[in-house]
Amino acid sequence: MLLCMAALQILAALLFLIPQTRHSGGYALLLIFALAVLVHVLHGQWNFELLLVYAAGVWVVLENG
Repeated sequence: MLLCMAALQILAALLFLIPQTRHSGGYALLLIFALAVLVHVLHGQWNFELLLVYAAGVWVVLENG
């Protein structure tokens, strides 16, 4: 499962870098970050602050790009 999430994150990041697919890649990244936070919480790992910072960065680019 984690390998699948990593592959999807790479694909979403690549889509996010292409201007024509920035919105779909950005929203895919936000979804993947939310799922990653959920996986962290379910495993009792409460150190997911960096994921929130990444999500905020994606959100800023989506709103201003």
